[in-house]
Formats: sequence, C-alpha cells, structure tokens
Amino acid sequence: MNSTLKDGLVWIIGFLCLDLLFIFLIYLIGPDLIDNFIIFILLFTVLALLFILKTIKNKNEKRKELLEDFLIKNSFMSKDSLVNEFGNDYEKIFEDFQTAIKLKDQRLEDSRAKLISYRNFIEMWAHEIKTPLAFANLFLENHKNDFDRESLDKLSLANTNIENYINQILYYARLDSNKKDYKMEEVFVKDCLDEAIKAYYPLIAEEGIIIKEDVSEVKIFTDKNTLTFIISQIISNAIKYCDGVINISNKGKNLYIGNNGPKVASQDLAFIFEKSFSGEVDKIHKSTGMGLYLAKLYSKDLAIDIEVVDNSDGNFVIGLRLWGDFMILIPYKEVLSLHDSKILSIKRNKNNLEISLANMVIFENSKTLAIDSPKIICHDLIDIETNMDYPVRIKVFGKNAKNLTIDEFKDYTFDILEEAYGRGLIHFYGIGNLHKDGRLSDYDMSLDIFYRGEIEAVWDMKDQVEIKG
Repeated sequence: MNSTLKDGLVWIIGFLCLDLLFIFLIYLIGPDLIDNFIIFILLFTVLALLFILKTIKNKNEKRKELLEDFLIKNSFMSKDSLVNEFGNDYEKIFEDFQTAIKLKDQRLEDSRAKLISYRNFIEMWAHEIKTPLAFANLFLENHKNDFDRESLDKLSLANTNIENYINQILYYARLDSNKKDYKMEEVFVKDCLDEAIKAYYPLIAEEGIIIKEDVSEVKIFTDKNTLTFIISQIISNAIKYCDGVINISNKGKNLYIGNNGPKVASQDLAFIFEKSFSGEVDKIHKSTGMGLYLAKLYSKDLAIDIEVVDNSDGNFVIGLRLWGDFMILIPYKEVLSLHDSKILSIKRNKNNLEISLANMVIFENSKTLAIDSPKIICHDLIDIETNMDYPVRIKVFGKNAKNLTIDEFKDYTFDILEEAYGRGLIHFYGIGNLHKDGRLSDYDMSLDIFYRGEIEAVWDMKDQVEIKG
C-alpha cells in the first residue's frame, strides 16, 4: 500500500465515521434536512481529506529525502535533521544506526585496503618472479649443450607453463583495477600472434603439434601486450585439446584459432568463458579454467568480440572480431577515450543523441590530444518498442534503484569510471552526481546507448592541447 494512503487511512476511516454520525444525527433531528446538509458534509470531508493526504505526502517525501541524505552522507547534520523531523525520542535510534553504519563503512574500507594491498603484492610478486624465470631461460639457452635434448625440452616446458600461470595471476590481479595502463597504438595482429605462439614453442614441440598459420598483415588500434595475452590464452586452450593440429587464419580483422580436437558438449558450450570452468578435461592436461575467462574479460575491455564460431568434432574454432577501434569518429577517424571524463548533459535531437562533456582524450596518429568542452553525437538511435530497451537507458543503483529518462537526467552530472564500446552499443559506468535543492548526492550509475549510425565529435580547435610524454 502507498505510504501516504497507509498513514492517512486512520483519517479516512475517522471522517467516514463522523460523516455517518452527522448524517444519523441530522436524520434524528429532521429527516427532511438530510438533502440540504449531505452535500456540504461530503464536500467538507473530501477537501479536508485532500488537505490531510497532501500534508502527509509532503511530510513523507521530506522524511524520505532526509533518510536518503542520512544513509548517503551519514553526517551529524543529516542525523540532527532527522531528529528534528521525527522527534527527540528517535535520537538514540539514529545515533545507534549512525554508529552501525560507520562501523560497517570502516570494515568495508579496511577490507578494500587489504584487497588493494594484496593485489599490489601479487602484481609486484608476478613482476619480480619473472626475473629469475628469465634467468632460468637464459641459463638453459647458454648451456643447452650441457643437457640432453629430452631434459632440455622438459625444463623449457616447465618454464613455459610457469610463465603462463604467472601471466594469468598478473592479469587476474588487474581485473578490478580502474586503470589498467593500456598503451593504445597501431599494431599488426600477426606480430601479436607470433609473440603468443613463440611463448609456447617448448610445449608445442613437446606435444608434437603442427601449427597451420595463414594470417595476413592487418593493423588495428589496441594494446599490444593485452591482445597478445588474449591470443596466448586461446592458443593455450587449443594446445590442451587439439589432436596434433592447430589452424590459425584471418578474414580482415577477424582472427580464427581452431584445433582438430573433440567438440565441446552442447550443455557446456555456454559456460566455456566462465570462471574456473574446465569441462571434460583429459587426465594428462589439467586446466584451471581461467585462461578463456580472462581472455573474455580483457576482450570486453578492448572492444573485441570473442566467441565460438565452430563446434564440431575435429574443428573447434574460437573467433576474435578485432574491431580495435574503441570509439571511431567521423569524418576524421580518430580514436577517443572518455575514461575519467564527466558528462554534463545529454539531449536527444530527433534520432540523434548529443552528449556534452567536460573533456576527452583523442588519439590521432602518434599524437594524444586533451580536449575541453567537446560534444559527442550518436547518430541514428535504435528505438525498440519497450521501455526496458529504450535507446538511451540510464540506471541509478542503490537502495531505491530506478531508471531515469533523459529529461530526469538534467539534474545530474556523470563521472565516467568505465567505458565499453561495441557494435551499436556504448556502455558507461560511473558515479552520478545529483544536484537538487542546493544539495549534492552521489549514486552508482550506468548509461547505455543503442545506435546504428556513426559517432561524431564536435569541439573547438582552440580547446585542444597535445599531451606529450
């Protein structure tokens, strides 16, 4: 039941009882007077109830705002406002509640600090352990004549496996990091592929695997190290399950890595990119199930589509659609990043969406440009006939999660913490800042834009500065 009606139910019942009592008394005094008075009684009752319900509604809305402010800020001022509203007999309750919230926040902050410390330690350990590993590889290379071939291959294979597991640990530790230090540049896909294959030479030789490679020279704009890691995890998976042959080819910016091993069971296919999923692994090759999981997550970061394109006996193929262009602009084909930018406003103009930003970064050839006050225009929005799939979906998270319309967003600004771009979809996640009645409130927020056209950026040339170094 609506809180206003619930709180006003006693008044409604009371007035109805009084109305019946007055009508009954009037009837006792003179039945012929009822017709003259009943209209005035009912009119007074309706007006009185409307006034009372409006007052209750305003009071409830004020209490709701004060409670939300208290839960978000947990300050003494917000607590005092609540006590003034509810009465001094509630002061102890709010003080206890405030203490409980602070204890919970402190525990969360302590846990967060420990997790960050643990992640930093893992990253440091992963980097440090590579030094003795590199020394071991160098030692084996310089003293290969001192070992028989079988021993040398086994030692090299052990080093390869250790290095792969270290890379998995390092990339897993970085998953929740807001900034992953991507170095965006133009790279040849074949260079990344060759580097990934080279790391597995000892394992490939040990297993007697044949690599059939037919990849043309294709350039994309991406992070070379991360793309190499993604490819290496797919190759590692292919090595585990192949029956002696791995096929690698491309069609334009689509890269296909397949093997002639058995197909994945149909009930397992939907889960192969899930964390720790290993499927029906044979007893010789043990799998952690982390490789494809990490490949999937980092592919999403780099706007790369990864999926199984063929699942048949003797031909299991994983495809990478290497768009590698993040958000491409017309007409100049620059690449932009909106990470850490602020959305000031969004406005729909017919079938286009205009996003006003505080700043953005453009990657143009070998230059990196910082731009103030740009506008991004998404052309040809996709209108779907349901509210859930509205072409601009704005969601506020929290205790009272809700969807906002473009008009309701006018009271907000949006700090972008994460961004992802795909075919026909832009996804932002960050902090929404609500500016209302002189108060500022922060909420977790996401913004999804569905479009089928192109992305255009508009800015004043005098507002751009080159970032060097």
